[in-house]
Amino acid sequence: MDCYFVKLSKSSNPHCYVFDTLNSSTVKNYKPYQYSTIEKIVQKYYGGDKTLGTQLDWWLTFELWRQSLRVI
Repeated sequence: MDCYFVKLSKSSNPHCYVFDTLNSSTVKNYKPYQYSTIEKIVQKYYGGDKTLGTQLDWWLTFELWRQSLRVI
């Protein structure tokens, strides 16, 4: 399934939601983020490196909190 062309709710496919969030302009253009580092974490985690779960969890939790505050 191609995540970028299917509109899904957050709960229906977390993998697609994470990649869609990562590739959003609000994430790419948020200056405090080191985008290339976050991108590597996401790609490696979903590529099988489950040791990066804590880092992915940190970023995604922060990003969801940031979106809830509308600080984009």
